[in-house]
Amino acid sequence: MKKIVLISMAVLLTTTTFAGIVINGAFMVGRKNHDCKGLSICTAAVTTTGYSDGYVNGTLDVDEERGSMILRLIGNDLQNIQPDKMVYFQNKTEITFDEDFTFPVEFNTALQASKPLVIKKGTYDLSYKSGKYCIEIPL
Repeated sequence: MKKIVLISMAVLLTTTTFAGIVINGAFMVGRKNHDCKGLSICTAAVTTTGYSDGYVNGTLDVDEERGSMILRLIGNDLQNIQPDKMVYFQNKTEITFDEDFTFPVEFNTALQASKPLVIKKGTYDLSYKSGKYCIEIPL
């Protein structure tokens, strides 16, 4: 009996993932310093309902223990709302942001973060899962 309990606990611990804080948001893809042309994040807002006026719905998952955040953008939104940006996403495994983006204070408030949340200019892993483009960014 003791052996079964120990094996069950071991299986549970190895299959359990500890998620960070997930924030629903709306994101404008593009470079802020170039009228939202090019590739970066131009603007972002925390939202419980989706935006339709040029914003792509998605989530930001921040996990300090993992040391990264994952920006997930809904593929259909990107295709329908900002189709010119698909060239940066479709059939790619990496994405390069052309400039830094500092998230608005409302994201830091939702995360209870002590320092600003920033995506640095650079290249990041990109994957497509369950209809979402996932960008993994180190903290």
